Amino acid sequence: MALLAAAQDLVPGSRLDLLATSGSRSYYEHLGFRPFFGFRISSEDLLRSKSSSE
Repeated sequence: MALLAAAQDLVPGSRLDLLATSGSRSYYEHLGFRPFFGFRISSEDLLRSKSSSE
């Protein structure tokens, strides 16, 4: 938690999304983190997707 607090001190109001496993969900919920659903793609994935659609 100290690292998260330091990040908030450096950039107040910023958001930090943590990736978790089903086994760590209760740990983060206990600390007050809200669950979220999302997707992630890297620039390499985008380039690969673009080249495969051409």
